[in-house]
Amino acid sequence: MLLIILGLAFTAGALLMLTLGGALIDDRHKITRRLDAMARPVAPPGNAAPPSLADAALEGTWRLRLLTPFLKKITDLSLRLTPAGASERLQIALARAGKPMGAGEFVMLRVLTLVVCVGLSAILCRAISAPPQRIVCLSLGLLGGLALPDLWLAGQTRRRHSQIRRALPDVVDLLVVSVEAGLGLGSALAKVTEKMSGPLPDELARALAETSLGKRRTQALKDMAVRVGVGELRTFVASITQAEILGVSITQTLRAQSQAVRAARVQRVREQAARLPVTLLLPLTVFIFPAVFIVLLGPSLIRLYAALSGMR
Repeated sequence: MLLIILGLAFTAGALLMLTLGGALIDDRHKITRRLDAMARPVAPPGNAAPPSLADAALEGTWRLRLLTPFLKKITDLSLRLTPAGASERLQIALARAGKPMGAGEFVMLRVLTLVVCVGLSAILCRAISAPPQRIVCLSLGLLGGLALPDLWLAGQTRRRHSQIRRALPDVVDLLVVSVEAGLGLGSALAKVTEKMSGPLPDELARALAETSLGKRRTQALKDMAVRVGVGELRTFVASITQAEILGVSITQTLRAQSQAVRAARVQRVREQAARLPVTLLLPLTVFIFPAVFIVLLGPSLIRLYAALSGMR
């Protein structure tokens, strides 16, 4: 039984490392293939025939030719086995995190993490003799395997939301300047995507692309706000939508929103500063105060011990 668990843990760990390594180097392979395609002539010189589909399929490294289709089949299978409601919620969570991977890949990551954590906890249980401690060890491995991918995804979402909140005042200020210079709202949004980079300009660029494909701009902005899931952005989009529906001056609306998001940023910084003493309380109590007490009271305790020892 132990050999089976070790084999499953080793296989899951190998697949996990290959998946993460493939996600890290996939962009580099894409850039390399695009550069090779740009350097390749459009028409083959002389009477040379263009490369066939079989030759194109054999190009690339062994990972692109063997491992990528295998992992794709596994991810598709894991996505089909996921319930529809859970799959939709996972798609929304991944979209709010910036789409670090596909839904099928994340489901496979969950399974591999669970197998690896349970396998490691089973290995540790071999060194533990007491049955209650073994149960605790297996429970911790199971909980860790279930929680680690979700914790990682939640961290990605928090970091992206923080980047969007920090970039929102600058984006609104650039919109105000562009609209006051005579540009329309669509041209001002295009100017933001041209001059700035980050998650928020990328989402605006996606909304503009949806608008160019026929979707109404207000609906594209609403879908963007729902997809991102940041309250400040949702309020900003709602104010712009209401201004366009009611015919209010977009310049005044943007200027009011600029002041509002700046005030919200200052308030958020003040809240973080107010939470700082409470956050520092645990490190002070655990790490700093004992060292200070040892330095201050150590010599006195040593002398007191020596005096009491001499009285015996």
